[in-house]
Amino acid sequence: MLGRGNFVSFLISAVLFSLCLISKARADSPKIYFNEIMWQGSSASADDEWVELYNDSEHDLDLSRSPLTLFDEVKNIEIARLDSDIFPAKSFFLVAYYQSKNVNSILAFDWDNQVRIIKAKRYILNNERFKISLKDNSGNVLDIAGDGNAPFYPQKPSQKFSMQRINFDSYGDHGDAWALSMERKHLVQGVLDYATPGDYGKTLTSLSLEKNKFRLGDKISLFFDYKAFDPQGEFKKVYVKLQKAGEILAESSGDFGQQDFSFDGMQTCPEEAEIAFYDKNDDKKEWAKEVFELVCYQLSQNVKFSEVLPHPKNKDWNEDGKISADDEWIELVNLSETLANLNGWKIQDASGKVFEIKNKLIPAGGFIVFYHLESGLALNDDGEKLFLFDPEGNQVDFLEIVNSTSHEDQAWAKDGSSWAWTIFPTPGAQNQIVIKQESPLTPTPIPSESNSQAPAPASAPAPAPATISEVPQEEFTVIETKTIITKTTRIVPAGFYSLQNIPPLTLADSTQTSPPPSKFNQFLLYFIGLIIIFVQVLSYELYRQE
Repeated sequence: MLGRGNFVSFLISAVLFSLCLISKARADSPKIYFNEIMWQGSSASADDEWVELYNDSEHDLDLSRSPLTLFDEVKNIEIARLDSDIFPAKSFFLVAYYQSKNVNSILAFDWDNQVRIIKAKRYILNNERFKISLKDNSGNVLDIAGDGNAPFYPQKPSQKFSMQRINFDSYGDHGDAWALSMERKHLVQGVLDYATPGDYGKTLTSLSLEKNKFRLGDKISLFFDYKAFDPQGEFKKVYVKLQKAGEILAESSGDFGQQDFSFDGMQTCPEEAEIAFYDKNDDKKEWAKEVFELVCYQLSQNVKFSEVLPHPKNKDWNEDGKISADDEWIELVNLSETLANLNGWKIQDASGKVFEIKNKLIPAGGFIVFYHLESGLALNDDGEKLFLFDPEGNQVDFLEIVNSTSHEDQAWAKDGSSWAWTIFPTPGAQNQIVIKQESPLTPTPIPSESNSQAPAPASAPAPAPATISEVPQEEFTVIETKTIITKTTRIVPAGFYSLQNIPPLTLADSTQTSPPPSKFNQFLLYFIGLIIIFVQVLSYELYRQE
C-alpha cells in the first residue's frame, strides 16, 4: 500500500502528466481558421455563398482521419462535414454550394490547381442572427464567426461584399476580427462584387481624417489616420488632392504609410480632400479611394444680426405657396467692405438649438436671410434670444427679441444702435423703420380764420367749407438704418386711412337755425300737456265739491 506521502506524490505526478498530454494535444491540434465568408450571396444568386478556411499549421490535415464540421450555432444545424480530402498546410479550403464557373456563381478559377472545395448542403447562411462554428471530430471548437446577432456588416442589394478575416489572435466572434473585402480575385470578369476566394486580400481596416476645418488663407495640414491588412505588402503609393466642384486645386503624394500632407494657404476654399491608394501591381489606377469634406471658414467682427420676423400672419414670406411658421426669418448683414464666407458659422437660440451655416457668402454691405424651413430655429412670440458664433466658437453678436404677440407680420429691425418694430419688413434689403400707430387717423376740421371772429353780416357770403384734404396728414419717420440716413416723409402705410378716399367734410354755418324736433319728441310734448290738463281738471272738480 502507498503511504500518505507517496499517494500525494503519485497524485501530483498524475496531474502533471495529464497537463502534459493536454498541452501536447493542443500543440498537435491543427490551426484552422475562418478566413473569408460570402454570407449574403452574390449578384449572381442568393445561393452563391461560401465559407473559406485556412490551414495555418505546418502539416497537411487528412480529413478522412480528422474530419471537421461547420455548424450553425443559432439554429443548431450542421452546415457541412469535411471528411474526405486532404487539407494542405498553409492553404485555403472552400466550402461552397456551387462549383466554379457555374452560371449561378461569380467564382472563376480552377479548383484542382488552386484550392480545394467541398460541396456544402443547400443551406442559406442566417443573415439575421449569424454565428457559425468550426469543430473537430471530438466536438472541440476551433473557431467561431459571428456573435449570434446580425452580421457585422449590412447587406447591399446591388453590390455584395465578402467578410474578410484580419485578426487571428482570438475567435472571430467580434467585429474587430473582420473587414469588408476591397478587392476582386478569382471572380467572373465584370462583376461588381468584392471577394478574394482562394487568396489573400488586402484591405483598409480603418481610415479617417483628423481635422477638416481650416481658416481661409491659412496653411492646410491634413492628417489621415489609416490602417491596412496587407499580408503580401502590395500597397505602394498614396495620393491626396484638394478639389472644388471637380477642379483640382492642389495635390501631393507619398509612399504608403505617410499620413501627413500639407498645402500652402489659398484664397479659394477647397470643398473636399480625396485620398487614393495604389498598389505595386498597377500604379496607374487607384486601388481604393475615399473623399472627405473640407470646411473652409472666415473670421469677422462685421457680420451682425440685422432684422428678424418672428410672427408671420398674413403673408407668405418665403414664397412656398402657404403661410406657416416656416415664414419666420433671420437676416444677417455684412458691414465690411469685403466678401464674407459664413461656412461653419452658427446661430443658436435661447433653448440651445444650433443652426450651422453651410457654404454661404455675403457680399460686402449685403444681406443674407435664413427662413425657418432652412434653419429650424423657431422664434418664440413671447420673446427670444439669438447668439451668433464664428467657426472657432467666438460669440460675434447677440440679439434679444421682445414679445411679438401684437406685432404680426412686423420685423424687429436694427435702428442705428437700437432696435424697433417696423411695419415694413425688408428681408435681404436695407431696413426701413415705420412704426404702426396705436389708433387710426381721425380727421380733425381746421377752423377758418373767419370762424374765430364775429359772425359775418347776413348779406355777406358764407365762408368756404374746409375739407379733409386740408387736414395735415400724419407724418412717419423712415430710417434707412444700413446707411444711417434719417429722413421725414409723408407716408400713409397700407391698411391705414387714405386721405384721398375720405369724402369732403363741410363745417357747420353759425347762422343756420336749429333742426325741427323729431316725431318722438313731438309725441312726448303732447303727452306731457295732456297730463297737465288732466291734473288741472281733477283739481277743479275737487275744489267745486268742497
